Amino acid sequence: YIIDIAVNEGLVAKLDKEQIPNFGNINPEFQGKFYDETNEYTVPYAAGIPLIIYNPSMIDFEVTGYEDLWRDELADSVVVVDDARNIIGITLKTMGKSFNETDPAVLEQAKEKLMGLKKNIRAFDYSTPYNLMISGETSIGYMFTSQVVLATKENPDLKVCFPKEGMGFGIDSVFVPSAAPNSENAYKFINFILDGERSARISEETMYINCNSAATPYITEEALILPEGALDEAEFIQDVGDATSIYNDIWTEFKMS
Repeated sequence: YIIDIAVNEGLVAKLDKEQIPNFGNINPEFQGKFYDETNEYTVPYAAGIPLIIYNPSMIDFEVTGYEDLWRDELADSVVVVDDARNIIGITLKTMGKSFNETDPAVLEQAKEKLMGLKKNIRAFDYSTPYNLMISGETSIGYMFTSQVVLATKENPDLKVCFPKEGMGFGIDSVFVPSAAPNSENAYKFINFILDGERSARISEETMYINCNSAATPYITEEALILPEGALDEAEFIQDVGDATSIYNDIWTEFKMS
């Protein structure tokens, strides 16, 4: 949604694809999204699906969705990414609403429900929530793809839950600023990272899902390749305009409560 805002404000240049011979390597599954429907501005290079991960040796029930994070058995045992839109978003999903809800009345209801989660929160951690899952300090967490992959590599017994309420999805993309002083070099860099083997190495370093069809033969980690149909019901977090301040206020009140 940041790219969408930047494009609308004229901060992003249209791509000169003649300078990007490897542009055709991009997997079409990651193109044509709301922020660049005609693929004129962006080059997707990494994608993620925030997921729930849990330790079955510490939990005596099967985790099936976001709603389970509120269960009384999980008091002081949950780690989540410190991200307002994601955590308020999954609260909205348990209510059958969108990640991008803007109705103040519905957001007020989401705030009330979110407050009920506080007793279960052991930690907010945007960068390294996987450490608490690996150490066993928390039994369950909600975190980004790369963090899920890191945790399961360290402890293969951890289980991953694809929430029944519906998943969020995001794509990290490269673009050339409209006022870029060295756009020629920008295009050389973009073409470089779109090389199949280079792209595969990037994914194996970042632990995010790869967006390049030419990279697939070089990828050894199955989790870095998009599962078929994974995007069918996934929802992007988008710009919510004036409602952004409501989300921020809810998050501040939640963390201070």
